[in-house]
Amino acid sequence: MNFSAEELQSLAFYQNTYEQIGFWWMRKGYSERLGEKDVRVCRFCSKMKPEVSFSKKAHVVPQSLGNRGLISYYECDTCNEIFGGGIENDLGNWTKPARTMLRVHGQNGIPKLVGKGQSGWRIEGGAKGGLAISAHQDHMPHTVDEEKKAITFDLPRDPYTPAAVMKAFVRIGLTMMPAPELANFDDLMQWIKNPDHSVRTIGGSTIYQTMHPGPLPNDQVQASLLRRAKEEAPFPYMFLVLSFANQAYQIPLTSRDHDAHLQGLNITMPLFPTSTPLDRNTYGHPRTTPIDLSTTTEVRDEKMKIVMRYDHVEDMQSTKGDVGESNNG
Repeated sequence: MNFSAEELQSLAFYQNTYEQIGFWWMRKGYSERLGEKDVRVCRFCSKMKPEVSFSKKAHVVPQSLGNRGLISYYECDTCNEIFGGGIENDLGNWTKPARTMLRVHGQNGIPKLVGKGQSGWRIEGGAKGGLAISAHQDHMPHTVDEEKKAITFDLPRDPYTPAAVMKAFVRIGLTMMPAPELANFDDLMQWIKNPDHSVRTIGGSTIYQTMHPGPLPNDQVQASLLRRAKEEAPFPYMFLVLSFANQAYQIPLTSRDHDAHLQGLNITMPLFPTSTPLDRNTYGHPRTTPIDLSTTTEVRDEKMKIVMRYDHVEDMQSTKGDVGESNNG
């Protein structure tokens, strides 16, 4: 991995302060089941057969983010449907522009982005593995900077509630968590199940998103659970680190009991370093942004800015307003 000197220091901090209690690398051909197939009790509602059924595949990480093979035996069909039609839908809407541009295959393939009203533009997975952009020349969904060889997209997000997005991330962590740890997160468990997003939970709702530039595999998902090694250390008890395609997220999992001594403290700590094999002199350095997901009301008409760079331009014959195809990079 291509770590800078600063990132190596951050890595040393986490090696000394945290222990990795779980790691999953979801890639092509990967298959793993969490829990016991023959003794199935739902982790989220505590019900078992025949009160509830377990006939559907419960994906630990939503299929929309590219997970195919990591399945849970301890999520009943009822909870699966509630999460899938609720907080996971918010997560899907929030990540949709990025998943389209990074060509992440969900359950129904690469999601399509369509401009509203008279703009009529459309972005979808291209037949040659790139992106197909269909638009009228007066309603392009992007601007081109020929000097910097960059294309900037301002892409609309479907409606979402930030607190629900946070709940969806936390649900992933609670699903991956070893069973003995669950008692430390009763508050989080009740919070993610509550459809009233105005009810807040303990701890922060700020996650950290890292964007890695360059051509990276879009068919892999990685996840880690990090637990504080020393009880008295002045740092959060647990984190989920989740990455897919060019994006990585660090999500706090707050425990009322184990994090009580942190209340009122101004905590300063480095972020968990994620890296790629790509040459940073060629593709640039990763960029990390804090994202506040505490808002409890629905967000509409928000746009996500995505900048993509290109090496060269080729003239192509287009039909029906097709601009052509562009490879991710």
